[in-house]
Amino acid sequence: EDPQKALELAKECAKRERTLCRTREQNGKADDIDLDLQYAVTLNLADRHDKAGQDQEALDLYAQIVKNKNYPEGGKLRVNMGKVYFDRGEFPSAIKMYRMALDHISHEQKGVRFKVMRNIGIAFVKMGQYVDAARAFSDVMSVEPDFTSGYNLVICHYATGDKEKMKESFVKLLSLRAFEPEDEEEEDDEEKEDDDTVGDELTRYLRTQQLDCHRKILAAAKLIGTTIGGGSLERGYEYLADEMHRFGYAILANELEMELALSHLKSKTPEGMKEGKRRLLEFEKKEHALKAKAATNLSWLYFHEGDYENAQK
Repeated sequence: EDPQKALELAKECAKRERTLCRTREQNGKADDIDLDLQYAVTLNLADRHDKAGQDQEALDLYAQIVKNKNYPEGGKLRVNMGKVYFDRGEFPSAIKMYRMALDHISHEQKGVRFKVMRNIGIAFVKMGQYVDAARAFSDVMSVEPDFTSGYNLVICHYATGDKEKMKESFVKLLSLRAFEPEDEEEEDDEEKEDDDTVGDELTRYLRTQQLDCHRKILAAAKLIGTTIGGGSLERGYEYLADEMHRFGYAILANELEMELALSHLKSKTPEGMKEGKRRLLEFEKKEHALKAKAATNLSWLYFHEGDYENAQK
């Protein structure tokens, strides 16, 4: 799509619509002016200005619609205005527009309302106002929880240094179980899908979403581990791994335990190397993917120690 060409076409549409309105007025048919068409043409022109990078022109047109009492639904376009301000880095103005838009979005439109609330939270994060951001994300999580808001909430509590709220928000994140198989048998079946199923669009979408959720969980755990452990990475990771096991994320818990083992090796102290080796040996009883990773690290460790026989194993 060529944004400039689309803008020129939108301008031409607006010009023709104005000509049509004048013609009707001159012929005494002002009552026949199509307000819906007028609204659609102006909205499209504003959107095209925005996509062409002409944000001020877009804002002026959105404001024109919002202030026109003939457009009762126009107030919702403050969401669009908020986005323009957000993209410009004018976060206080973006928050103001988003909040004003909420007054025009009914409570039945929960999905839209909470997307706007998430945007408010993100704008506060951009401003470094993590307490306000946490409040916005908490409001979303209390009614319409989602992984992205939950992940952002963990980050906000980390930024404010509230250990207990870090734990609470992390557990809330785990409790969502979004995009997860309902039972272990289904998860096993998922790994044995034939090529036809793997090629299915919905399956690919769900798998992508599941992997994204897993990445967020691990990233959140690595972020808060040392802090909630009172300065001890081991204590923090063990708490988080236990919670992961409790909510059925055994694979992720094992990955976190692998990270802990590797962190001991990276310390390069005799005690750390010994503890890292002990933890890696425990993975010989776990799933294949991590067993292979553990074996690779153990091989390096044995080689480093001069134990070439075990290194080759």
